[in-house]
Amino acid sequence: MYRFKHKLFGISCCLILLGCDIPTAMPILEQRWILPLEQAKIGVEELLPAGVSLKDGVLEVSIDTITTSSSLNSLCAACAALNGSTAAVPAFTSSFNGSVNLPANISSVEISSGSVQVAVTNGLSFDPLAGGGSIEATIWDGEGGSQLAQLIFSGTLAPGTTLIQSISIGNSSVGDEVLAVIEVISPGGQIAPIDTSEQLRVATTGSALIMGSATVSLEGHAVEIDVVTLDLDHIGPEIIERIVNGSLILQVANPFGVSLSGNINIGPISKSFSIAEGGRSTTTISYTRNELRSFLGKKGVTLSLSGTANGSSITLSSGQELTIEGTIDCLIRIG
Repeated sequence: MYRFKHKLFGISCCLILLGCDIPTAMPILEQRWILPLEQAKIGVEELLPAGVSLKDGVLEVSIDTITTSSSLNSLCAACAALNGSTAAVPAFTSSFNGSVNLPANISSVEISSGSVQVAVTNGLSFDPLAGGGSIEATIWDGEGGSQLAQLIFSGTLAPGTTLIQSISIGNSSVGDEVLAVIEVISPGGQIAPIDTSEQLRVATTGSALIMGSATVSLEGHAVEIDVVTLDLDHIGPEIIERIVNGSLILQVANPFGVSLSGNINIGPISKSFSIAEGGRSTTTISYTRNELRSFLGKKGVTLSLSGTANGSSITLSSGQELTIEGTIDCLIRIG
């Protein structure tokens, strides 16, 4: 009886084993695979509005010439009664002005150095400087702002001639307007034909002013980075064949305070992207298995980026750059 029960137990165990699946293959595992890419940069030169340039590592702004004039009728009230006659010119003191705005999209600049050139053209029939007269040109940071530069012309200014002088500008702030105020002091006494329609003209030019910084606004400003060649050909087929999917992760350091959107291209694949305003941010762009296989392991693959920048009250200074640290994060299947 004991031997019979023992045999039944052995048969039962075999039947139980026959009813179960015994694993015969290795388990399938999934693993992340990280590949850092070459750094990409967007320099300040990509965000400069018209009128601002980067030259020899410094920012320069060109301000349009301020052209202004005044007739003898406005300069000399007492001359009106003598119009059309030859007489002694009355003494007079008068002023006039002209202004120009900074280039579009620039709300203010911090000037570190530069110069202003002032040209005075005498369209009168007499020399207003004769007898100790003067013409004073003062450049201001807009109405009620600080003085930027001042020139005083004296000596002689014969009819039909032009005097030109330049003066340096040091550290100064300029808002959205530059104002030139011209003051004329003429002792009078010159014998000349009096024509009150004749004019005294002044042109003030401040070009290539070197800036420490500028505050600008950008809307739909085109931006692109230099093409970056990626080192991807060392990735072997044993990795590429196991890729399931992946992402391009962009770690961005953005000092400009602008948002960016557009397209980023790796090899034949183009993807849309967006980068938040200012500071540090992370952008993730998804890729399929086939998209990743189109450029991983290939020689001569490049990365390029183009898009538009938007932002208001952005402070730009030389040396600034937005940096993008890219990483390809793949899911690979093992087994």
